[in-house]
Amino acid sequence: MQIRITKTDSDTATIVQVDGRLAEDAVADLEGECQSPRGTLYLDLTNLISADAEGLKALNKLVESGARLVGESPYFRLRLKLEEDE
Repeated sequence: MQIRITKTDSDTATIVQVDGRLAEDAVADLEGECQSPRGTLYLDLTNLISADAEGLKALNKLVESGARLVGESPYFRLRLKLEEDE
């Protein structure tokens, strides 16, 4: 499995789960699944194994647009240059 992107909607949130390896060829699919969320958009990175430069750029762009990360490893927090939670 290279990548699996699963979208789940509820009344107040959209959860997009990203499993596997996020590479440039899957960025458009990820962005498409993240469009028009119901309420808060959560990106579940619990099973994300790796991401290339374009994948990281897409994740950063989504976070800057208000998406919240769930289950990201310390490695991905560092790679995404996220601030520590206050």
